[in-house]
Amino acid sequence: MGLKDDLPMWGIAYKDRPENAAGFLKHSGNPFTRLGSDRDGRVGIDWGISGVPETFLIGPGGIIRWHSAAPLDVDTIRGTLAPLLESLKKS
Repeated sequence: MGLKDDLPMWGIAYKDRPENAAGFLKHSGNPFTRLGSDRDGRVGIDWGISGVPETFLIGPGGIIRWHSAAPLDVDTIRGTLAPLLESLKKS
């Protein structure tokens, strides 16, 4: 099972042109199930983003259940996010 199957992730291209974001993802790999755009930075302001990358786990009702201002790696996904997601599914 691939990462996209283990934990579907949505990304937001923050203050970036679509063609630049597409080029970056083509070069670096694309772990995202869906990708949105925040060209003017409004979502970043609303969510209180202080820099990039930042990762949020959004639970039912749109509540932020986990946040990190560090690069996301496979160990964090499997060791932190996946178990947290499973616990949210049970509650």
